[in-house]
Amino acid sequence: MARFKRAQKEFIQVAGMADFDPKAKARAGELREEMKRASQEIARDPARMRAAEQEGIAPQVRNFVRQMARGRERGKNRGIDQDEGLER
Repeated sequence: MARFKRAQKEFIQVAGMADFDPKAKARAGELREEMKRASQEIARDPARMRAAEQEGIAPQVRNFVRQMARGRERGKNRGIDQDEGLER
């Protein structure tokens, strides 16, 4: 949970500069991915989710989990493989 909160805090600072600075834009993407990974770990453990509720970050955690589930579902519905489009 601390990882999520650190990434979220830094993301808030970096996201404002992302429109003007390519490095900040890249860092914002990295932080977003870190928050996604951390939210998956939090969502898998009921005790961590309760702690997230107490910390006030549970809505963000649920949102990241929903976004990832929708992305996987879209890929399945379209029949897209991860290797599709890659030359061998």
